[in-house]
Amino acid sequence: MPHSDSSVESTRSHRSQGSVNIVPGLTSERTRKVPARWTVDEERSLIDYLSNHRSEAGDAMTFKATTFRAAAEHIKQKFAHQQGGEKTAEACKTKWGNVRLDKIYYYLLIFSVIYL
Repeated sequence: MPHSDSSVESTRSHRSQGSVNIVPGLTSERTRKVPARWTVDEERSLIDYLSNHRSEAGDAMTFKATTFRAAAEHIKQKFAHQQGGEKTAEACKTKWGNVRLDKIYYYLLIFSVIYL
């Protein structure tokens, strides 16, 4: 029984039995973005910005994408030399979600210690 060399690229599809176009330089390897590293000052600036724009949020303090884009631009202008990845709108949204959860956990912890 002949052995197949699995490291050799096939030019045929196993499902359709047709030919496959192989594009040089393209790999199936995914690249990850460099994570944003937030300083205390950057985090405080994000919180202050969103606090000043809280009228744009709902009762649960959830902001729309436009607000996070504006917050990211504010951070970029205020902190020219950022560490880690860029503070994008998505990074600001994630940071805001984490800050909110941290504060909720903190207040629940304090509440349970005081009233138990």
